[in-house]
Amino acid sequence: MKQTRVIHVRLVEKCVCCQDVRTEGLRIFDSFICLKCEEGIVDVESNEEPYGHFITALRGITPSVNEN
Repeated sequence: MKQTRVIHVRLVEKCVCCQDVRTEGLRIFDSFICLKCEEGIVDVESNEEPYGHFITALRGITPSVNEN
C-alpha cells in the first residue's frame, strides 16, 4: 500500500497596524490585520490615543488593481 504524508503549513503575515508577524487575523484586499489589532479597533473610542494610529494604518488599505 502506498504511504502518504500530510504537511501542515501555517502562513504568517505582517499586520498593517502593529507590524507584528502573526498567523491569525483579518485580510482586507492585500492587507492583513492581526486579531489583537482587530479587537483594538472594535473597542477603541474616538477620544482615545490609539484611535489616530488605527485610522492612519487603515487609510493605507486600498484595493489592488489588476492590469490585464
